[in-house]
Amino acid sequence: MIDIELNATDNSEVNYFVLNVSGSTLAKGIFNANQRHSLNIDSFKAGIYFIRLENGSKAIKTVKFIKK
Repeated sequence: MIDIELNATDNSEVNYFVLNVSGSTLAKGIFNANQRHSLNIDSFKAGIYFIRLENGSKAIKTVKFIKK
């Protein structure tokens, strides 16, 4: 599991995408911007991945993580 906490001043929705190093989307969904969320990454192989957060079509942040 990987935990993500979003802090926003409004109750907007944020789209998330989990990408591999090749840029392929492995998972996607929607988070509420004011809450803590957990993503189950148990089915992912060991490697480097990215979580991209977007508000509409605008990228908010991309974070790298490593699954061992």
